[in-house]
Amino acid sequence: MKKFKALLSIATVFVLGAAVFAGCGAQKENDKPAACAHTNLQKVDGRNPTCFEEGNYTYYQCGCGALFSDKNATKPTAEADVKIAKTRHDMHFYEEQVAGYNGYYFCNTCGRYYQDNNGNSQIPYDELLDTSVEPVKLPDGWADPAGANSETRNFTIRCFIGWTSQSGDFSDFPDTGTVWTNVNLNRKCTLQNTGWYNFGVAYDKANGLRYKNFEAGHLTDVNPEFTTLFVKQGGIWVRIVRDGTNCSFYFEDKYGIPILISSNANFREDEALYRFALGEYEQVDGWTQSALKAEVCWGVANPRCVFNEK
Repeated sequence: MKKFKALLSIATVFVLGAAVFAGCGAQKENDKPAACAHTNLQKVDGRNPTCFEEGNYTYYQCGCGALFSDKNATKPTAEADVKIAKTRHDMHFYEEQVAGYNGYYFCNTCGRYYQDNNGNSQIPYDELLDTSVEPVKLPDGWADPAGANSETRNFTIRCFIGWTSQSGDFSDFPDTGTVWTNVNLNRKCTLQNTGWYNFGVAYDKANGLRYKNFEAGHLTDVNPEFTTLFVKQGGIWVRIVRDGTNCSFYFEDKYGIPILISSNANFREDEALYRFALGEYEQVDGWTQSALKAEVCWGVANPRCVFNEK
């Protein structure tokens, strides 16, 4: 009997021990997270890179964080593999003391301002505003400001060039015909009939928005985004900038940032802006051409001059 009890005790200990070991094993198994089946996938559409923002290829992201290049989660990928590097900036350096910056870079592609040529340090647009310069309001419509004939300083002119029907509508512009406005920066030579210096902005349905480059007589296409903006707004914001012998004009993009359209270096440095006038060309019957909300900043020779009315 004693021997039987001893054997029973040993067997009990063995069974309990096995249970304990088995229990530990089961606990370890339960501690492990279950493998993700990757059934909760979110598609991330691809996008092209710009000079200020990376792009990416199309990929799928699971709720667990895993990335895949296919919607069936059979081709794992990594964040570094779906990224597309930024493109290069098209930088122009302006050697001008403004705010706390001794010169700055302007990218002609993205319309942003930077401290360095590589575009690593962006300058906020509002830090380049010159609040010491008050714009002079010009009459809406055909502008011929009194007193401008005495000015030889650099300037920025900003105006809204547009065409509308008599009812103020733009969407029903005729299928045929062109509206074309010339903005004339009259110099003495122009008024004396020995030369001219202006640019033209034209629109027709077949070709969209185009421009005439100062002393060139032909019309040149612009980026389609400006045609879209022109149709939406019924016109386009324009900036004209004189800097010494150079004169440039800009279209504002949808963010209000001026984008360089054309430049010409034949403006005589000792010659005044005699008057700022608008003349029409190929006007379509029933449609009105004008420059609205025109203002000028004297002494500001780049397109950063921002005016009160937008």
